Amino acid sequence: MAIIPPDVDILPPSDDRIFKTVLTHPSAGRVLIDVVSAATGHKIVEAQLLNNELPVSNEEEKSQRFDLNCTVIDGNGQKRQINVEMQGSVMWELADSPLNFSGKYAYYGMDLFTSQPSVGVECADLMQTYQVTFCNYTVFPDRPDFIHEIALRFPDGEVFCDLLKIVVIEMSKLDYTLNKRVEELTGIEMWGLFFGYAQDPKYREIINNIIKTKEEVGMATELLLEVSQDEVERARIRSRKKFLMDETSNMITAKKLMEKGRAEGRAEGRAEERREFIEHMHKEGFSIADIVRAAKLTEKEVNDILGL
Repeated sequence: MAIIPPDVDILPPSDDRIFKTVLTHPSAGRVLIDVVSAATGHKIVEAQLLNNELPVSNEEEKSQRFDLNCTVIDGNGQKRQINVEMQGSVMWELADSPLNFSGKYAYYGMDLFTSQPSVGVECADLMQTYQVTFCNYTVFPDRPDFIHEIALRFPDGEVFCDLLKIVVIEMSKLDYTLNKRVEELTGIEMWGLFFGYAQDPKYREIINNIIKTKEEVGMATELLLEVSQDEVERARIRSRKKFLMDETSNMITAKKLMEKGRAEGRAEGRAEERREFIEHMHKEGFSIADIVRAAKLTEKEVNDILGL
């Protein structure tokens, strides 16, 4: 089984393109099955990909399909549909909450759930649907767990419907596992560490121990090493990284300009209110001295506002 030499430069499996390339390789069937099993908690025995081809028309478009849509069958013969995606870059928010992230994956999950044939099918017999997202950054800073299974629930927590589930795996929260013995790691912890840390030489020892322990991670490593030697793939990664950095920079700039505009708008609003207040006092017969004291302005500022 291949291990990662300490001095080898490999492409990051947390990149969505590399993530999909590794998991959709013709020899990666067992890898995909194990990743899905670990993420959903179901023992999957068969998986069929529904969108295996990567588009090649425009390498700089983030709208490219780097998710993995598949149907799976568990050990009891139950069939499910699952979409797996790597979210490697921060989705900048204009609000101090993960509204953009939550809205995006609620939409994707519902869209996938309603895409299955329903004519002549009892609603209770619709396939259970999972939207699984690996994240290379923190989405829910106030929640200590690194994996979250989100379902439709009543206010008291009782499940209303478990046919649609969203699973979010925050790899940025896996630092606590770095001091664990490999034998103590769960399957999803192993995969989270591999996807999040394999490219960093500082963590080669624990990653190689995982490779030696879990055969499917070793298979994924062989594919990752193979892809990492492809100069064309490296060029694509550099191009997309530049595009995403430019996009992030533009979003930050837009956010700052919006905040500046809001601040200026508030200042203009306060100035207008103050002008109306001074004009009203003057109309009511108050002296300039009284207006100066009430408005906390200089006599010149008051006179300028009144045009005196």
